[in-house]
Amino acid sequence: MQKINLKEIYDSANEHYLNKDYKKAKDLYLTILKQAPEHPETNNNLGLTYRNLNQIEDAMNCFKTALKSNENYVIALNNLAKCQQEVNLISESIENFEKSLKLDPDKKKTFEEYASTLFKANEHMKALGYLDKSVGTINFSHEKVSIS
Repeated sequence: MQKINLKEIYDSANEHYLNKDYKKAKDLYLTILKQAPEHPETNNNLGLTYRNLNQIEDAMNCFKTALKSNENYVIALNNLAKCQQEVNLISESIENFEKSLKLDPDKKKTFEEYASTLFKANEHMKALGYLDKSVGTINFSHEKVSIS
């Protein structure tokens, strides 16, 4: 019996994903998960693949599986939160973005995505604060110009 080289399959799946061949990437990620069903990175990448195939429920399930293996996996948390926002699970999305920011408080991309979710929740002032953290601001006055 021939041993499957999961690293080669994973690399190939990622290459197909990057080339937008999502069907082939999905098949390869599923092959890996037959051997290593709890592998967080593969579950995360399969989730991204499902998201690109507009299979949001499947995508969210993959991100949740990735988080079962590693509850502090910030990338999977953010991907889950983005999907939840897309299907209007706003309170769940906010909860996951907040957990993500506790784990990685300086991730500017998370600030931006969290702000978008807060806008959907009509928390505009809080959203503006996080949007400001993500992009920074330029303050103009007659006396000075400062970039923060």
